[in-house]
This record gives sequence, C-alpha cells and structure tokens, in this order.
Amino acid sequence: MRFLPSACLVAAAWVLLSNCGGETNDGRSPLGLPSTVVAASPIAPVRHPRDVSALTSRPCALLTSQQAATFGLDRPPQPVDDHPGKPACEWTNRAGDRISLSALTDDLTLESIYRKRRGFAFFELTEIAGYPATVSRASANLPTCDIDLKPAERQSVSLTYESRELGDDMQQACVVGKQLAMTVLMNLPPK
Repeated sequence: MRFLPSACLVAAAWVLLSNCGGETNDGRSPLGLPSTVVAASPIAPVRHPRDVSALTSRPCALLTSQQAATFGLDRPPQPVDDHPGKPACEWTNRAGDRISLSALTDDLTLESIYRKRRGFAFFELTEIAGYPATVSRASANLPTCDIDLKPAERQSVSLTYESRELGDDMQQACVVGKQLAMTVLMNLPPK
C-alpha cells in the first residue's frame, strides 16, 4: 500500500504537465503562464508588387535627373560603393543636400530595420503609396531621414535624405524623404 500515494502523485503530475501545452481564452497556459505564440510579422504584405531586380546594379536609374531637380538636387548622380555588394547612387546640390538610393532583392530589409526600431531617435512603420515602409532617424539632431520600402516580397529600396537647408526643422527631412520615396516607387515597373 505504500506505492499507492506515489502512483497518485505521478498520475497527478502527469495530468498537470499534459495541460501545460494548452491555452486559455486570454492566451495564457492553464498554470497562468504566458504561452509561447509566434507573432505574425508587423510588415504588411505587398498587394501590387513592383520589381527592383533590373535596377539593383543600376541604382542611378531609380530616379531621373528631372525628378531629382524637382527636389533641388541639381548635380548629376554619382555611383557610390559605401557598402560592398550593395551599389548605391547619390544626388547632391551645392547647398549640401543629398539623397542616396539602393535596391536589393532576396532581402528582408524592413523586417531587419523593424527589429532594431528601439535604437532609433525616431521610428515609424507606415505605408508610402500603399507599400510597406519604415521611416527612421538615427539622431534627433541631424536633418537626415532613412526610408526603406518594400515594393515586393523579399525586395527593398533604401533611401537616405539629408538636407542642410532645413534649419531647426529636423523632422522635415522625413516629409521630403517620403515624397522622394513615392517618386521612386512610381519609377519601378509592375511585377
């Protein structure tokens, strides 16, 4: 008869542990612990994909000279290789304003930026012309804004806009950057 209480304890422990995998209506396990649920991506899916694959090696074709001039960037575009394997193009003007553009395929840029969002002085998950985008500023004291767009699944366009003419209105760099991003998106062919 000494084995009966031990058997009861083992059976009770087995029943209790077998219930740990379940969930209650409030998303907690029967023991009151938070359940381990994999969260869905906060980045919205692309509804009308546009293709950047033809422009990844030709980032200066992401924006026309006429479009750049509309934003006051009157110097010819210059290819830059700040990051090996990630060709970029830069437009500038005499005042020191600049835009840098690059495009990538087989890439999860927005998801990567989103994971780092707490490290930015400003971060916004948004849409630009109906496409998922992140808007960030590394420093609250610089008139620079980084915008990353998702024109198609596993494709991205990265844009950095910097303006020396904005004075104390640092957030205005993101307003202009979003307008530039919308212009670039319209230059991408439908996929």
